[in-house]
Amino acid sequence: MGFDAELCIASDISPETCVILEKTRLGIPRLVEDIKVRVCDVMTRRVFYVYSAFVNELRDLMVKRGAGTVVVVDELGKLCGIVTRSDLVRDYRKRVALVDHNEFSQSIYGIEEAVIVAVVDHHRVSGDVETHTPIIYRIEPVGATNTIIWRIARERYRDTEEHS
Repeated sequence: MGFDAELCIASDISPETCVILEKTRLGIPRLVEDIKVRVCDVMTRRVFYVYSAFVNELRDLMVKRGAGTVVVVDELGKLCGIVTRSDLVRDYRKRVALVDHNEFSQSIYGIEEAVIVAVVDHHRVSGDVETHTPIIYRIEPVGATNTIIWRIARERYRDTEEHS
């Protein structure tokens, strides 16, 4: 017929119609009592399970294997939750300030996936940090990063004192 459909009927068919259907090789249609959609008609038979996965691994599974939904289980196989593609649309990344360094190579594993909101450092600028939006980037030639943090806190406190 040119599209994905099943030939069905809602009541008995006449012998003449049966002859025509057989000659046209359409076959005898299935008798249906209603056309309500059942859960088994729309459910996914192939289920993907994960135990302990990172979001980027889950995203790759969904893209590569075509999974629209992934079931999350604990170490005993007990249901913990379900992740759908629409869950991955929101920005799930952690917001991070780099303190006492300005390079991804000096940071924690997975930092490339985080949203960098600030860099506070007293070392030379040598970082590979790139952002999509402006951030606080404060580098000062002092002995320790704590000095910069103390100055920031003092500046903020002074601003709040003037406005109170």
